Amino acid sequence: MTFVACAPIGRTVRDCLRAMRLYVSPVFLRENPLAFLAILYVALCFGFAFLLHHDRLGHDRFWHDGRYTISPVLAPIWWVSLYASFSAISLHYWRQIRPTTTYLLVRLQRAEYHGVLAVGLISIFLLALPPLSTGAPTLNCFALEAIGLFLWSGPRPANRAEALRGVMTPLGMVRFIGFFFLLVPRMQNYLFSVPWYVAVVIIIACLGMALRLYRFRDYRLAPETPRELLVSAPETLSTPVERVASLILWRPARLVRLPLADPVHTGSPIAVALLVVGSTLIFGCLAEFIAWIADGAIPSPIALRHRLPNLSRQSLFLIGVSLSAWMTQRGDWPFLLTLGPYGEKRIFARAVYRLHLQRALQAGLIAGTMIALTTWFDERMAFGPALAAGWACGLFLTGASCLPTLAFLVPRFNRPATIAVLNIGAMLLGMQFATTLVMQTGLWWRWLLTPGSLLFALLCFFLIPPRLAAQDWPIEPPR
Repeated sequence: MTFVACAPIGRTVRDCLRAMRLYVSPVFLRENPLAFLAILYVALCFGFAFLLHHDRLGHDRFWHDGRYTISPVLAPIWWVSLYASFSAISLHYWRQIRPTTTYLLVRLQRAEYHGVLAVGLISIFLLALPPLSTGAPTLNCFALEAIGLFLWSGPRPANRAEALRGVMTPLGMVRFIGFFFLLVPRMQNYLFSVPWYVAVVIIIACLGMALRLYRFRDYRLAPETPRELLVSAPETLSTPVERVASLILWRPARLVRLPLADPVHTGSPIAVALLVVGSTLIFGCLAEFIAWIADGAIPSPIALRHRLPNLSRQSLFLIGVSLSAWMTQRGDWPFLLTLGPYGEKRIFARAVYRLHLQRALQAGLIAGTMIALTTWFDERMAFGPALAAGWACGLFLTGASCLPTLAFLVPRFNRPATIAVLNIGAMLLGMQFATTLVMQTGLWWRWLLTPGSLLFALLCFFLIPPRLAAQDWPIEPPR
């Protein structure tokens, strides 16, 4: 990206202010579910900080032997608010900077670059207020925020599939590990305890890397097509890797044959099983590693076994989030309707919804089986009750995944941001609440949650497709 050194200062400031104005406009909220997550967690963070600030014990209770220790309640909420805020800002910036018009206009590039830096700096000062109000050292607080800005300032993926691949890159792994590593209050306390000159070095290094990451250098209209895909595919699978991949991505014949967006291949039972088992074991090992670093607890198979039942439930969240991909990625629907054997939009919409329910039911039962096995293996329940509880949690996913489709009832709410908010709410609140009740309580009415969820899914199957068919299907969904 080229910067013009002789640009008038007044014009540069005006351009920067115009770019900053977008961060407080509806444009910032469009297709940016992280913005809603940031608003929620920042409000929670300031609320807890207000209560802690006016606590009768004062700031002294956060200092021990000359070292600051952040409240264990405030620490994770503050860190998630940093993640959501900086990620929302970066998502908007990269969405603004990547179009062809921005690439061709150097002045517009420069304005967006200055604007995101100014907004990032303002956010750092505002988000520092919650820990500072409890007596946190200023430089150490800014050091933690600088780390967060560095972690979430890089180029944002263009689509969901690219986002999943981006996790496996070096920067993606640093982001993934860094988020969970500093989510632990004790790890934050280590950084709050470092000398001031170390905090200054962290601030300078992280802000410098963030400035470099925000610099726009590489423009591509679309992700590169792998060279092997440009060559005609052979009629037979010639390598063992291709045969294994074909086996993993096998889909039952009973599923509706529609190429809808499916980032984690919820239509392939073997792929879902590998995802559930792999994510449970990875999160379990990561939790053991964090506990070892933070508390000195030596990892052991018994400790890992105790963690697996709770961690296996998180696979429902991963599956539930991916099940909503078809609701926002509908650019090819007009072509599928025209070229497919469905005829009417109502029939096509019903086939789409039937495929969604099939995927949710299949993936939920697989994840529920894993929940049952880990619960039984940890000796929390006998095998029969554990299997019943696990399948109850998995079947609840079917109805919870239908909640975002309520946005189709009103054309005004048929927006990707609305769908994303409903989906995150259904998974974070609904699924977590239901699985906790089913697996950890003895309330008799907890068994009514799953039938209620299935009944809700059935009602949606009859109510949503007609409303969806009555609306326009533009190549790009409305924002």
